[in-house]
Amino acid sequence: MKEQSRTLKEIEEIIRRAIWTDRKLPKVGLYYPKSPLGKMMAIDDASRSLEDILEDIPFRERPTKEDIDNWETVMFVWLPLLEPMARDIVVKRCSGMGWKRLAFEYKKSIVTLRKKWRDALRILVE
Repeated sequence: MKEQSRTLKEIEEIIRRAIWTDRKLPKVGLYYPKSPLGKMMAIDDASRSLEDILEDIPFRERPTKEDIDNWETVMFVWLPLLEPMARDIVVKRCSGMGWKRLAFEYKKSIVTLRKKWRDALRILVE
C-alpha cells in the first residue's frame, strides 16, 4: 500500500531535520584547528581536568535512531531524484539561506527560484 501523501511543509520539515542530523553526525577524518589561536586553546584545555572541560560544554541534542533513518531516506532516496540545481536550492533553503542570497548566488529572480523549489518539493511529495 502507498504511503500517506505529505504536504510541502511536512516535506520541508523532514529535509530540515535531515540537514540538522547531517550536521550532528560525526565527520570522518582528522580535525585540525584552523588557526594558531585554536591550537593554543587546545593546549590550554589539555592542562585542565576532564570534569572541568565537560562542565563548560553545553549539552547538545543528539540525533535519535528515527533522525538517522530520516537522514538516510532524504540523502539517499529523495535528493538523488532531483536535478542538481533544484537539489542545491532545496538543501540551501532548508538550511536557512534566504531568498535574496539564493537569487544573488544563482543570478535568477526570487520568483523563479521559488517556483523551482516548489516544483522540487512536489516531486518529493509524489
